[in-house]
Amino acid sequence: MKKLSLIIATVLVLGVAKISKAQVDSESASHGVSFEVPQIAILDIEGGENIELNLGTIVEEAGDGIDLSGVTNDQLWLNYTVLTGTGQNGRAQEQKIYVSIDNAIPGINLMLKVGADEGAGAGANGTPSNSSAIVVDDEASTEIISGIGSSYTGDGTNKGHNLAYSLEVGDFEELVAGSHSVTVTYTFTDNN
Repeated sequence: MKKLSLIIATVLVLGVAKISKAQVDSESASHGVSFEVPQIAILDIEGGENIELNLGTIVEEAGDGIDLSGVTNDQLWLNYTVLTGTGQNGRAQEQKIYVSIDNAIPGINLMLKVGADEGAGAGANGTPSNSSAIVVDDEASTEIISGIGSSYTGDGTNKGHNLAYSLEVGDFEELVAGSHSVTVTYTFTDNN
């Protein structure tokens, strides 16, 4: 009887094992996959490293003020790639781009007009913060592009936002003849 009980117990154990295995296997199977997408906010300027604004003849008649209206350069392009994170409000963060210069030019305002994105990339590209040229300041950064979500502009000239520089007479009394140069800096900030 002991042998019969042992045989029955073995058959039951093996049968339960087969039944439980049959319950796990099916016509489909699944597993999880996880990964982390990093936040990215990178930008660069295309079209050259430095530009030169040639003043040429800025006054032709004694007694006239100087005319800087023809002093322009629009050969540079701002390109960027952004992957936003989630802000404190649970929505995707937006980025802004600010511009500043390292020092003032006596009597001259460096003006900047930022064009709309050319549409060579994809995503939530930003829009220029101003429709007209702004004075680039050395005392505070100025917002130039807002509403940037996860996006990219494309890489190179004629992609992204055109940067059109010009000069404007500021305080005529402060004008000083000579060679002047400034460093223009573009910076991302989170818009939380």
